Amino acid sequence: MPEEIAEEDTFAKELFKIGPDYSPNVLIGIDPQDAVSCNSRVRRHLARVNEFRLYNKNLERREPWHAGVIRAMPSFKISSYALYFQYLQFFWKHLWFLLAFSTEQAFLRWRFTQDRAKMKALDTLAKRLVPKANKQVCIAYRDWSRRTGIKGHASGPVKRFVEALKRRATVIPMDEYRTSITCSCCHQCLKQARLFIKLKRMKWASDRKSGCP
Repeated sequence: MPEEIAEEDTFAKELFKIGPDYSPNVLIGIDPQDAVSCNSRVRRHLARVNEFRLYNKNLERREPWHAGVIRAMPSFKISSYALYFQYLQFFWKHLWFLLAFSTEQAFLRWRFTQDRAKMKALDTLAKRLVPKANKQVCIAYRDWSRRTGIKGHASGPVKRFVEALKRRATVIPMDEYRTSITCSCCHQCLKQARLFIKLKRMKWASDRKSGCP
């Protein structure tokens, strides 16, 4: 494959790095959205997300004053300067209480524990897919264009899951049909385009009289 095409296309670039003599023993195809959605419950359990949520609920029951301040905290994403200054005064009024409360609780410890648990969860899922690390196992990972997730759903750790798989196997990004980032013809990065069409008057059957043909 020519080097100029390999510089544009991610799939061709990875194939060019591997070389023509590479022949995998096992070939696995993964859809990132399906993989993240199927493993979402397991990943959240391994990452101890549910435990942290239970900890926050128990904290709200033990400290109702802190929970009331958090719920009453206004948003600063407003256009009115007067309301922004009023919300800032509310925040400044409860600032020292929130700082003193956070130093007494285990928020930083939970954050460190969750970060370590998330990394361990991704390694566990990658180990289930590839039990024994071997570069002769080739994983074709679909290059989905919407990495930020679907509206109304939490985004999954697509890139971090790829990094976990690369430590155990050979990962190659594969273009998807109609949802890929790169074009299969020109090997250029696709961009979102807005197409304008002319609106036509719709004629309904109820608008016609019964006597007309």
